[in-house]
Amino acid sequence: MIYSVRRIDRVFILVMICAGVAAVALYSLTSRLLITLRNPAIAFIGNPLIAPEIWSVSIDGSSLKRLTSTGGTVYDFAISPDGAVIVYSVHNSNGSSALYRTDRAGRDAQILVECGQARCETPAWSNDGRYIAYSQIARVNDKNTRIVAIIPVKGQLPAEWPDKLITGTNPVFSPDGQNLAMNNPEEGFIRILGLSSGVERQVRTSAPDPVTWSADSNYIYFNENEVTGVLLQSRLFQVDLTTMQIELFLPAQLSSFDAGGMRITRDGTWAAFALRSGDNQVGRQIYISKMDGSQFQAVTDESSTWHTAIQWSPDGNRLVYQEYTPGTANAVPRVLVWDRVSGEFIVAAENGALPAWLP
Repeated sequence: MIYSVRRIDRVFILVMICAGVAAVALYSLTSRLLITLRNPAIAFIGNPLIAPEIWSVSIDGSSLKRLTSTGGTVYDFAISPDGAVIVYSVHNSNGSSALYRTDRAGRDAQILVECGQARCETPAWSNDGRYIAYSQIARVNDKNTRIVAIIPVKGQLPAEWPDKLITGTNPVFSPDGQNLAMNNPEEGFIRILGLSSGVERQVRTSAPDPVTWSADSNYIYFNENEVTGVLLQSRLFQVDLTTMQIELFLPAQLSSFDAGGMRITRDGTWAAFALRSGDNQVGRQIYISKMDGSQFQAVTDESSTWHTAIQWSPDGNRLVYQEYTPGTANAVPRVLVWDRVSGEFIVAAENGALPAWLP
């Protein structure tokens, strides 16, 4: 027997479907609005030289709050793209280590991976929040070797994730989530692994520092040490992942500068650099420019101070960074915020390191 659906029933069903779609859309919009409307905050490692724990603070230095209580064993951390979850590594005095997760308020801390003596560290989130990559130590060919592993936060492992140990460290997902880059300094290359294609590409370099991805995922940037006269200086290189062509990124007029990496805004418009001039300047200074090289300007000018751990805010209007002046009494790092529009500097936290935006 075939039953027909009465008009009123069809109307009711359509209304319910529309209501469901609207609810999903509203939920998605609400999630984005919560991120947008939340006051911007910063997470950082407080008291990093003695008893490191993760803290949060507003950009004006108010609302300081400790988020972890590990007995001073936090090593590093990474924040989920939506700012809801913090993953952090703990290195205990007995040599054991683990990865934990907690919410942005420091509640409900849970262990993610019990690593034992494997020394888990350098966690990194994919932009869609589906995966967390991290590095650890494993025995490969009878020697301790750094490898990269992935935790699926939502769903399963990437379809083409290799069924073998992947050597490397400092994993970084591409913005489009299609690739994972990692350093292999002992083997002399950067590995770029296609998570959907399974294709592996290699860039020959012994660079130990994490790569930076372009906003469109078509380029990576890395540092390579070179001997210039009697000086060992770091150069910044760009790799076109379509052609695999490698070239110096900074213009010729900055060829004498020692480069400590770069950070790019989410929209791909601005870049920030940590540079040190070749005139025996002690610490690296922060410079910014548009990606086409225009509007190049210095942000800091304190030759005796090191400026590192630079991060753009999600909207690209601010920089947070760590500064440290060695040789001074009670020298400890501190966290500062610079406003690109107003030019204002704010000390967000004293005795803090490795700041990251908490959206």
